[in-house]
Amino acid sequence: MKFSTRGRYTLRMLSDIAIHQENDVFVSLLEISRRQNISFKYLERLIPPLVKGGYLESAKGREGGYRLKKKPEDISIDKILTITDSLVPVACLKGNPEECGHYQVCTTVGMWKAFQQNMHAFFAQYTIRDLIDGRLALPGQTLTEEQES
Repeated sequence: MKFSTRGRYTLRMLSDIAIHQENDVFVSLLEISRRQNISFKYLERLIPPLVKGGYLESAKGREGGYRLKKKPEDISIDKILTITDSLVPVACLKGNPEECGHYQVCTTVGMWKAFQQNMHAFFAQYTIRDLIDGRLALPGQTLTEEQES
């Protein structure tokens, strides 16, 4: 299963905001774009569902940008990936499974459903705080100066 850039970049953007929003300042999308090497236009498209979902708030103007509405430890990776990616391993589990002509007799649907539940459980145990504190970093991996500044 492959996750979209939408989900991966959203997690990077939220982590960047969490790291740089000291004293509740708003973080510029342009700064995030530069630090994360992600197109500004692409980042703009990631914002609306996060604002609507209550994860981000915005401010316009010179000191404007975005900041987290929730603490990093209260933002579940599962919730974010559910907003950005479908987290559905097979089409028959998306929407109405009865539309699949094989659903009632398929020998594999139970396996896919179990996989989906395990995937949600895995991501639900981690938060943005875990990402920015390096709890999920590979051994020897550290933030680059560019990510920290």
